Amino acid sequence: VLQNVSVAAPPAVVIERRRAMMEESAPIRDRIRQQIDKWTDDLIDLTRSNRLLNFRPHKLLTAEILEPSWDAVVDGLKDGRHWDFYLPGDADYVNDVLDTGEELVQNDIIDLDTKDVSSKETLEDLDTPLETPRSQNELVTNKVDRSSINRTLRSLERRSSQEFMDKGLWVLYLAVGFLTWNWPGDDSEVNSPLILIPVTFQRESPSAPFRLFQTEDDLAVNPVLA
Repeated sequence: VLQNVSVAAPPAVVIERRRAMMEESAPIRDRIRQQIDKWTDDLIDLTRSNRLLNFRPHKLLTAEILEPSWDAVVDGLKDGRHWDFYLPGDADYVNDVLDTGEELVQNDIIDLDTKDVSSKETLEDLDTPLETPRSQNELVTNKVDRSSINRTLRSLERRSSQEFMDKGLWVLYLAVGFLTWNWPGDDSEVNSPLILIPVTFQRESPSAPFRLFQTEDDLAVNPVLA
């Protein structure tokens, strides 16, 4: 009976043939691995310009939360609650500004626009309250006056919204905890955020105060350090 059959090569021949193919493909695999490594390096910038690696505060795009404690802030966000921002009153602003060396006496007043001190009026003549009590649901930042904190929050809101519309990336995060270490080679000190919590701002109208919420995404460990 005649049949169409395929005759397999002897096992030794098959082994040698496979070995030769592997040797020929080794350079190709190396090139592929090198390209993947390059893509990985491009995705995660390991230079000092990466703020996830070498964080440096920005005047308009950074606000440090001083109160309450970080665990209270995180727990509140995790429970679905929002945080308001404490807006210092004029008296707080005056004391913070003049604490740099210029003493404020009872009969002097600082012009909040020009920052000039005049003795023609008294502190009681200010239109706004001298002290603004802080509620338990408010975050105290390192900004000394309400114009500074509002300017920073508006800048953060604008920047995060623009990045999301242009690139589809959410870039507004609350950084919790920092790792301080020395850069290899020159031993300069750098700070890297440890935990990143995606947050967003909400307000009822353009003139309403900002409120801080956590987004639906989960918190994450800094991917540069992972």
